Amino acid sequence: MSKEKTPREVVAAAASAVCGKPRVITHEERNQINERCRTQGIGRRSVGEYLATLGYAMPDPARQQPTLLKLIEAAFTKAAAIKDPEELRKHKGAVVQAIAKEAENLGIPAPSWNVVREIARNFAWPAWPNLGVQRSEEDEKLKRTLDSMRKFAKVYNDFKTCPLMHDLLRVLYPDSVQKDQRALLKRKIAAYRAFRAAHPEHNLPELILRKGKDGSMIGIPEGVREQLAEFQIDVQTVQKAKGLIITSAQFGATLNIDAFDAFKRYAKHLGYVLVVMPIKYGAIKTVHQKEQDKRVLMSTFDERLKGYMLFEDQSVAGDMLTLNTLRLRPTLTTFLTDPVCERGGDASQIFAAPKLELEYRPRLRHDYPKAIMTTGAVTHPNYNVDNLGQQDRTGEIARAEHTYSAIIVEFTGKKTFHFRQLLANTKGEFYDIDPLRGGAVFVTPKSVTHAPDAVEAVVLGDWHVGKTHPDVRKITFEDMLPTLKPKHIVLHDLFDGDSISHWEEKQGSRRAYKGSHFANALEPELKAVGNELAWMGRCVQGAKLHVVASNHNEFLRKWLEEGRWKHDDVNIVIAAELFLALQKDLQRRDPEAHELAPMDPVNWWLDQQKLPNVVTHSRRSTLILPQGEKAKKIMLSLHGDIGPRGQKAGALNAFRKWNHWLIVGHDHSGAIRGPIWRVGTSSHLTDHYVSGPSTNWTHTHAVVYANGQRQLINIMNGTYHGRRKHRSKSAGLQPEGARKPLKKKARTTRKRAA
Repeated sequence: MSKEKTPREVVAAAASAVCGKPRVITHEERNQINERCRTQGIGRRSVGEYLATLGYAMPDPARQQPTLLKLIEAAFTKAAAIKDPEELRKHKGAVVQAIAKEAENLGIPAPSWNVVREIARNFAWPAWPNLGVQRSEEDEKLKRTLDSMRKFAKVYNDFKTCPLMHDLLRVLYPDSVQKDQRALLKRKIAAYRAFRAAHPEHNLPELILRKGKDGSMIGIPEGVREQLAEFQIDVQTVQKAKGLIITSAQFGATLNIDAFDAFKRYAKHLGYVLVVMPIKYGAIKTVHQKEQDKRVLMSTFDERLKGYMLFEDQSVAGDMLTLNTLRLRPTLTTFLTDPVCERGGDASQIFAAPKLELEYRPRLRHDYPKAIMTTGAVTHPNYNVDNLGQQDRTGEIARAEHTYSAIIVEFTGKKTFHFRQLLANTKGEFYDIDPLRGGAVFVTPKSVTHAPDAVEAVVLGDWHVGKTHPDVRKITFEDMLPTLKPKHIVLHDLFDGDSISHWEEKQGSRRAYKGSHFANALEPELKAVGNELAWMGRCVQGAKLHVVASNHNEFLRKWLEEGRWKHDDVNIVIAAELFLALQKDLQRRDPEAHELAPMDPVNWWLDQQKLPNVVTHSRRSTLILPQGEKAKKIMLSLHGDIGPRGQKAGALNAFRKWNHWLIVGHDHSGAIRGPIWRVGTSSHLTDHYVSGPSTNWTHTHAVVYANGQRQLINIMNGTYHGRRKHRSKSAGLQPEGARKPLKKKARTTRKRAA
């Protein structure tokens, strides 16, 4: 019985049958050998290993270059005659450099020393002598240094074993005090990167990037980081700025040059700093550059963005506002989800995203809630397409909702700031308020011009006569509106209904207190509403005042319809008058069954006052502004408490079913969610029916410009903008109990003695 052949013998037999004696074989011959061995159960990798031990070699680009082969032959021939180990070591270094230079001239990879020796052996040139070269002390020191650095890099780059800073310090410096560990690590990282940059020939691995605070990984290789360094903005400039204009740009996307130039021009006009935050879509593709031994980006940002990009989180306004570089996929339907809004603790957050969103969250121990918002972008939408150039559903929706916009932030103190939205069209044109000269400014890529009549309308936060915050009332009608000069003013929840509130049906203590202070009378409250409108008309002469049908206005209608007024001795007379008026209105209109509904009693009362420029709106009224032909049409007559089917409205997204751009109220908190914008309140930031310690209510108004552009304006710290030194004196509200500045005493000098 014949002995079974070993795998090496099988490969040797196949190679001998195909090629004969050991030599350099071709690719076709290698494939034939692989096929023969495959039938014997031997894989391609094993075949290659056995062929190498048998003296068979695959073709190498270096073997096909006569000049390089001639250089190797001469080097090995000269080496055979050298007897001094030190001289041989120097000769080897010169040969390696000469081979690398020649390979670079030929445009091929430089062969390794093992490949060079194999080439010499295959061509039967003199062998490289082995003189037993002894390592010098410098070589030994270098070897120890390299071993130490490779060990350090292995631990530092092991993100699974050491995901956080304390894990890393525990492994690297187990015997050091924690305070010293961070300093040691910082010096070690700096030394490693400096050595690696100075000695690329040792092929030390690059270190991953970790955050300084917690040590978690930032997934950007060093080569990419260096490539992006020229785009990085000076952080100190951001910290010292009196105002910022913040937008975003997507990796590899085409820059909207007009929008970018307009934002840059406006930032220069105001003396603010333009900041562009990065947006990442999908995997950021890199390629390895052999010349520099680094991974670099295949695509990056437009050259015009150099010096404007912010790649790391930046806190401003005394850590009360964070420019957060958290990656949000640009095709998301909603960016500001609960986990995103919870980031950053109490500090307000600005995230990079290609469309505008805004939300507020309650913040304990603070006067104003936490603001979370996205920026919009200055790059064109750039999402995956198929071979026909078509996008999927997600990409199409993201493209349709893409906005060219920015957030303008104006600092008013060490920990206070104002912000607004700058929403541009595709040409880069947008409006912003002009609190210095009045009206607005119109910004284009080439100019910033004064537009005194550009404000079409201002939608005020829910007004609630009798509960309106006095500072908000004064700033709005004695400073803001006379300065902006709107043509229309829209009022939500003008009537509060506190005198007949259903909230008090089971609150006996509150009813008793109000009764003893004569605060439960309806007629004085209705007269106060009329007086408030008359005062508003005097403050903003010529502007139309639109009273929108709201849920607080309907408190009165429900109170009448349900007959609760019959048991209200204080209000029974005025209630009977209103009830009779509603019946007479129905008799006059004689509606059909599907339209049989009484009118709003608050509207009826206001109509009887015959106030100039006051327009009342019912639930079915349609108020759409601006009225220009080319302007974007914004619907302003929906309060925000009832949905499209007459049901109780829930989340803001429910109003998207109206299929229109809207500005609503009702929730007392400013918000932006796609085409739906919401104002806040003009009342105090809490009420008796609120049981929690804090709310997300805001003093927020909305501005509508002549082209349909929208903007939310917040009233905080006694003003509605951040240019405090130019603020009108009429809006200078001093806190109650504030001390008046002391007058400086005249200096007295002693008379010199005669």
